[in-house]
Amino acid sequence: MSMTRVSDIRKLTDEELNQEIIATKRFLFDLRMQKGTGRLKKTHQFKHTKHRLAQLLTIEQERQRDRMKQNASSYIYDYGKVSFPEKVRVGKVYSLNVTVRPFSEEASSSDEVIIRTINAYLVVSPIDFDLKDSNVKAIEIGSEEKPQSVTFELIPKREGEKKVGVEFFQRSSFLGRADLKTKAVF
Repeated sequence: MSMTRVSDIRKLTDEELNQEIIATKRFLFDLRMQKGTGRLKKTHQFKHTKHRLAQLLTIEQERQRDRMKQNASSYIYDYGKVSFPEKVRVGKVYSLNVTVRPFSEEASSSDEVIIRTINAYLVVSPIDFDLKDSNVKAIEIGSEEKPQSVTFELIPKREGEKKVGVEFFQRSSFLGRADLKTKAVF
């Protein structure tokens, strides 16, 4: 049994891919049973079967991630308006503002109000900054065209170049990241 090419797996439909995953898991189970009873002669089949299963599962994950991105990107127009001063003083409280604007096509096609939740995760080093509250904020986006904002309050702890990041997620799907640099001085 030779190893399968990923390009061949990519040609499978979703249904064929699921059937292939089930068949490969079943074959791997049979190999384990043969090994347990001492009937397995070709031990290399473990390696090949595990490799094939990993390829199948990777393609399945890629397809799921692509579907989630398509769904998420159809809801959000601009997820990355992040503002923070370029120069800050150690020990002083500063606000990092995050603004998200909704995608307006859905709103124009129906009168129904659609609410989407975007989670903004603040990514900073605990060595560099103290936070006044949580590093996660939920942003509720309605189908009206009003931008929604949240604010994180940070306190620089030591001087030097600092990185501040905000990651955006919708329904556990990664949407993007905004990175900023700032310089802390005394």
